[in-house]
Amino acid sequence: MQKLIVILFVILAMPSLAQQKKIKDSLVPESVLNGYKEKYKKTPVNNWYEGDGGYSALFDKGEATYQAFFTNSGEWIRTVSKIKESAVSGAVKKSIQNTEWKEWKMSDCYKVETPEAKKLFEIHLKKGKEKKVILFDPTGKAIDIK
Repeated sequence: MQKLIVILFVILAMPSLAQQKKIKDSLVPESVLNGYKEKYKKTPVNNWYEGDGGYSALFDKGEATYQAFFTNSGEWIRTVSKIKESAVSGAVKKSIQNTEWKEWKMSDCYKVETPEAKKLFEIHLKKGKEKKVILFDPTGKAIDIK
């Protein structure tokens, strides 16, 4: 339970790309650069961002674009990538269909990886003007709702 609370805090506390400002590579601390190199080896960074107590790297891997978040000391916190609805696990889709959100539409879907969880799904649902963001584990269990 403690790990779950930490995961949720990290995911919810980190700023999105919209809340960060783009910075030059030369302004990224060595500790953050080392943290990135340790996690992603030789994968080139498209852009670096800074904001609210941390840094993030935007990079491409295959056909997908990823955003990896790091603390000021270079500790990897999470990596997020936007995915198509078709890439969301069947268990997550089934879970949504068995809840009060079954008539809501998926507007955005993200795969989230943290040190504690290799694969989570962040699903943005919309019904009219109402919006919900639900974090699921791969088995379809809702971990957080905002």
